[in-house]
Amino acid sequence: MAQGEWPAYGGTYAAARYSPLTQIDRDNAKDLHVVWRWKSPDMAIKEADPTIGPTRANESTPLMVGGVLYTSTSLSQVAAIDCRDRRDQMGVRSQDLRERPRHSRQ
Repeated sequence: MAQGEWPAYGGTYAAARYSPLTQIDRDNAKDLHVVWRWKSPDMAIKEADPTIGPTRANESTPLMVGGVLYTSTSLSQVAAIDCRDRRDQMGVRSQDLRERPRHSRQ
């Protein structure tokens, strides 16, 4: 496992919930600030098609593998965000959601 990766829930396949990274510590954590944010496409999708939803608060445990951050959205879509250029590798489209049966949880 490459340093800084978080390939499974809990950080490791043994769910260690520990990161060996040392760049951020108790002394400098107070100096952190937001450098960039990723905006989920869920709200734009719902605005384009109000029949899609409902959207609920979303809490996920992102995974980091090979410089790509994988996370899920409140509409149960998956995003793959390249941490180097901050772009979504997968790009969710509202058409994808309309093609799913309403009762499906896939």
